[in-house]
Amino acid sequence: MAEFSKRNASHVKGILNLTIPLSESLVWILGQYLWQLGLSTESRRPMEDGQRVRYYRLNTFDVEFIQKVLDYRQRQREDRERKRQESLERDAAYAARMQAQYGIEIMQRGRGAEAQRGKLVQTSPLPPCSYAFFIAVHTPH
Repeated sequence: MAEFSKRNASHVKGILNLTIPLSESLVWILGQYLWQLGLSTESRRPMEDGQRVRYYRLNTFDVEFIQKVLDYRQRQREDRERKRQESLERDAAYAARMQAQYGIEIMQRGRGAEAQRGKLVQTSPLPPCSYAFFIAVHTPH
């Protein structure tokens, strides 16, 4: 991971705005990635086979908090998608009513102006007007 991060340091800088110095260790680089995610580690140094070894684990409070944030964001995305689908269904029902009642095609939102450009929209002709009216505007001289 350290070698990958160092080889792709310019991409990491561009995407995460995180500078990876070539002289830093894997533990430091991993700590920076975790910090970007809002996570931290806890460590302990037990004695094994006459040597001190350091074990790292994620801070459980950070993990719980991040999981709540991710769950909340997922619910927000699902709510937005549900509302978007409901809106599309309402628009389609409205367009169908207008087509059935008046014989006109309604351009629906979401299709985009580019998709509608050049399409012929059918409308029922207006009945001929049996009278004409004029508006006279007098302006002072």
